[in-house]
Amino acid sequence: MNKIVIILFSNFGDKEFLKYNINYYLKKKILVEIWTLSCKNKKTKSGIFCVKYFSKLSLLLKQIYLVDKNKVVFDVLFSLNNFKSYRVYKTLSLSNSIYITHPINYLPLVKKSISNNFNINKYMNLENYYSKIVKNLFNIFLFSRKIFHLQNLKYSNYSYFRTKKEIYYNKNNLLISKKTKILWGHYSDYDIYQNDIKKYEKKEKYIVFLDQNVPNHPDLVNFNDIDFDKYYNSIIAFLNKLNFIYKKKIHICLHPRHDIKKMKRHLSLDCSIGKTYEMIKKSKLVVVHDSVSTSLAVLLMKPIILITSDELNNSSYPHFKEIQDLGFKLKKNVLNIDSSITSSVIDKLTKVSKKNYKFFIKNYIKYKGSSVSRSELIYKTLINDKIWT
Repeated sequence: MNKIVIILFSNFGDKEFLKYNINYYLKKKILVEIWTLSCKNKKTKSGIFCVKYFSKLSLLLKQIYLVDKNKVVFDVLFSLNNFKSYRVYKTLSLSNSIYITHPINYLPLVKKSISNNFNINKYMNLENYYSKIVKNLFNIFLFSRKIFHLQNLKYSNYSYFRTKKEIYYNKNNLLISKKTKILWGHYSDYDIYQNDIKKYEKKEKYIVFLDQNVPNHPDLVNFNDIDFDKYYNSIIAFLNKLNFIYKKKIHICLHPRHDIKKMKRHLSLDCSIGKTYEMIKKSKLVVVHDSVSTSLAVLLMKPIILITSDELNNSSYPHFKEIQDLGFKLKKNVLNIDSSITSSVIDKLTKVSKKNYKFFIKNYIKYKGSSVSRSELIYKTLINDKIWT
């Protein structure tokens, strides 16, 4: 039976199941296995789909050798950027496996402040500092191996590209050569947009805030220095100001890890989970930090306000830089909502530049790829190339 093994280091849940359109593989009777090192995953097995958790990287690497290579394809959902990922790609190379790479997608460094509304915050704490050193050492390691031709890495059979920027980022990618077949696709948000028959709403009833659960986000447990009440009080005060100016209802699209009942009581505002696209479509204005769902607002050509706050700017985690990076991509200024704000400043920030939005779509969402989902594109390619039958 045709089989695809998806390898990732992070959590795999319902969100990822939809993001990678696993259902398409299942409809085509493809055996799907998810291999992960994240202990948050539960081992599951149902029919032709299963999730396997490996407590050690060595066990996962051993399993790569044990898999019957006949009609099995590995889809590796991380780039070559650390020693752990290097070991996975080296094992795939030595075992002569057919595999698909996830291209490097580094964010541009912003050296200059985009807005005067910022207070320069602590850019990195000690942990980030050492992380940067390790990454630099790894890059030196890869470079030295490339010079002496000792890398023992086989070029990937396929690589899934989405945006124009990825061409630039992957010029020196050790896993990609002229023989690697590029699959031109797009980011998963484009699937949501593409599958929507009626993309535009006549009635724009809401001002929508895309919440990221910043004070308690599970990925930021080592940077838990943001006061919950101060953070959300600033957000609510700003949203109420927008409500006064535009006479539109406030709606908060909560992060899925929130307890919606507790948050509704705490915020005393209209909230939802899992309705982000629907609410953005009904919005007059979208307020964000650096949420990935900003892409949906761009595709729908909605006015966007990028915001920060004193709590974010003073955090040991570089929220400042990440929001600023998004501002750089959208060519928009970022507003500190704890500063003095006038209606004229807000009006300037809400103007939509179709030129800038199209630039963002081409460089960060979809360049020239197929409109079908990632899984459908991979399936059709492997059938056409007679890897699968």
